[in-house]
Amino acid sequence: MPIITTAEVVTRLRITGSDYNTYLSAIIPDVQEFVMNLCNNRFHQKTVYISASSIACVKGAPDTIADSNSKFVEAYFAAGMDIDIQDTLNNNSIKVIATVAAGTLTLTSTNELIDEVEGLTTVTITRVVFPVGIKLAVAKLIKYYIETNSILATDKDIKSVRIGEFEETYSDGFANTEFPQSLLSEFSPWMRVGLV
Repeated sequence: MPIITTAEVVTRLRITGSDYNTYLSAIIPDVQEFVMNLCNNRFHQKTVYISASSIACVKGAPDTIADSNSKFVEAYFAAGMDIDIQDTLNNNSIKVIATVAAGTLTLTSTNELIDEVEGLTTVTITRVVFPVGIKLAVAKLIKYYIETNSILATDKDIKSVRIGEFEETYSDGFANTEFPQSLLSEFSPWMRVGLV
């Protein structure tokens, strides 16, 4: 499950109707990556992980991750888990497991992975668990973003619009939005010190 679902955003922000659902679904991965970078925290549950050069990524319908050593069940991976795939050449990302077999993690995604054979790198896969308490701060971040950025500005070439004395400027995306420090400080319980 992502850091927050569309339904959770709608509930927490008291949005009625489904006008924003597609838009919210589209920005939630950006929000998740923004929060993980802001907090310098991948939200790993280190008791469920594997690191091996025997892991391959397979693009398909659905995408799969294969381990020729068949260690996924021994590493306690399970259906429904969020996983962070790291140290690959092209597939570092967070995915959701649909099913698990000893040598195969079948993902909920389709055609999102790029084929990578085993042995190219030592791939690390770790379970991700987002704390429940972070959801309200994430919803507030989304609310601020929606309120300060016109979601009607879908043409990325348009930076601002001026009609008479009225002018509206659009951001280049979620990560480039200037958020107030008071809002960002709500994530302090989950921030980790990191090297710059």
